[in-house]
Amino acid sequence: MAFARPLVCEINFILRISFSILVLFTCKSLFAGSLECVGEGSRINSIDYVGLNTTRLSIVKRQIDLQVGDIHTCKNLEAARQAIEDLSLFKSVDAESQQSENSVSINFTMLEKRYLLVIPYVASTESGSLNYGIRGNWSNIGGLNQKGRLNIRKKTYDSDIRESESKAAISFSSPQIKNSDYDGQIGFTYIDLETRAFDGVATDTPFNEIFRSSNVGISRWFHKSQRQKGWRIGSALSHRSWKSTNPAISGIDDADQSHLGIEFQAHYNQLHDRRYSLEGFDFTYRVEPSLATRGNRNPLTQELFANWHHAVGLREHSEVEMQAGLGWSNGAYEDFVPFQNSQAARLRGVSYDDFEGDRYYYLKAAYLTPFTFKPFKHTRLSAYPSLRAEWFAEVDDIYFESGTRNRKNLGWSAGAGVRWRVPWFVGVQIGIGLAYNSEDEETGLYVSFR
Repeated sequence: MAFARPLVCEINFILRISFSILVLFTCKSLFAGSLECVGEGSRINSIDYVGLNTTRLSIVKRQIDLQVGDIHTCKNLEAARQAIEDLSLFKSVDAESQQSENSVSINFTMLEKRYLLVIPYVASTESGSLNYGIRGNWSNIGGLNQKGRLNIRKKTYDSDIRESESKAAISFSSPQIKNSDYDGQIGFTYIDLETRAFDGVATDTPFNEIFRSSNVGISRWFHKSQRQKGWRIGSALSHRSWKSTNPAISGIDDADQSHLGIEFQAHYNQLHDRRYSLEGFDFTYRVEPSLATRGNRNPLTQELFANWHHAVGLREHSEVEMQAGLGWSNGAYEDFVPFQNSQAARLRGVSYDDFEGDRYYYLKAAYLTPFTFKPFKHTRLSAYPSLRAEWFAEVDDIYFESGTRNRKNLGWSAGAGVRWRVPWFVGVQIGIGLAYNSEDEETGLYVSFR
């Protein structure tokens, strides 16, 4: 019995140069990959995987719950195909069953993405600050779905106090270590802020502020069926230090701080990859108490994030996307803040220097749809489902508990643009458009990269 997937069918009238009219009848699946299923109820006699040039076979096989000798069902075949696609390592994942007498053979065909992406970048603000550097993302290291991230940044300031800031951050994560339900991660960050020489303390300036951070963590998945879905509980050990030669605080505890933190994290994931869109929900809660090893500060930091994606309408890859988050900490002190330049300070269309605080919250909503609507329905844009129109609205705030702010109160922005989910790389999305924001009270151009 063949398995029928939901289809969207439409009649297109195409005008040829010869002035004849071609009637084209097309059907598109609501799902990202193709599925051809026959022989339901028969036993599986073989399972083959095609297209694994970098990815190791064990990485794919551990995701699915199909074995030779099982009774074949189209539901299980689609679940296996979706589990492979949820790895986000492949541009496409197709599944096919072929019947021969009383058994079936299963074939999975995958097209791998490119796993190394290095991007130089440069950005400036209206205040005259310049931000430039290089970012590197390496996914599927060694074909084991391991991930490495590198960010090297230099920022120059147009201010009376700050001169420049240098930052280097590197991280590495390994899911399902040795085919277990345990994930591991490690990361390092170094920031060096240099000030200018200014009147009154010229003999002691410029001075530097050095921030160092390192962490190592492990977590475990508790899943009922699909691997890497359901609950993940973990902890991490972190060490942060901050040292300043600022003459205003020299000789007091705030000039030299060091913290040892133990983070506890609960994560729930039921997000599914539809190639160009997402479907499902996930959230993360983390709490990190810290113990001062130098100084007298013992900050406690907590954060909560949630993401929800839902397909709407019959148009493939149309979705509503919602993001929410909040964070709070008692760890702020002079010249050091828990949250700086976080997602809560990323209203689209705003040009600003870093915003910071020990409290933040945000709520962001967007509607995305391919260009298969009028007046784009018969243009070249409609042929690229990875390119989607976006309408969005977002609110956020970041501040100190003391009431100190370096921005207006609650900020918001709304606008429209284009978002491109780059199909050749893992998890890369680029957006561009126009947004009106309450911070500047004007419409500005935004470019986003995630």
